[in-house]
Formats: sequence, C-alpha cells, structure tokens
Amino acid sequence: MTVTTATNFRNNIFKYLSSCTKYYDPIYVTHKEGTCVLISQEDYESLLETIELNGIPGMRDSILEARNTPRDERLSDEEVRGNVQANLLEAS
Repeated sequence: MTVTTATNFRNNIFKYLSSCTKYYDPIYVTHKEGTCVLISQEDYESLLETIELNGIPGMRDSILEARNTPRDERLSDEEVRGNVQANLLEAS
C-alpha cells in the first residue's frame, strides 16, 4: 500500500501507474477533500466478481464448504468439466 499526495501523484503518475499494475499495489492519493484509491483493473474486476458472487444466495456458504472439503474428496478438473458439459446438454 502506497500513500501519496495529489501533487506527488501528479508529478509521478507513470511511476504510480506502473507500481499499481505490475505489483497490484493500491495507491492512496490524499487531497484536501479526502482520499482516493487507485487499483489495477484486474483487482477492480476481481472485487466486482466477489461482490457479484456474494450476492447469490448460498454461494458464500457453498464456497466456504468447498474450501473445507479435504482434497481427496474434491472433484478433479475433468469431473467438473464433465458435470458442466452434462448440465449444459440437459439444459438445451
């Protein structure tokens, strides 16, 4: 996390943009009216996806349950792909 003033940010904008995108370092820019945060597009899209997934009823509990499932009880990637394809075929 980097904190800087608006003046310093303006004078070094390309350095801060590079740090933000290369190292996923959020940049806090302070000014007389408050503070703004600059994050990479990838981090922003990840936040939006997290918000969207948390808005689906039961999704958070499902993710936590899956996270707590022992590895030897989890489906393999191939099994997941097969289940998804089977569900798509059923739906069509």
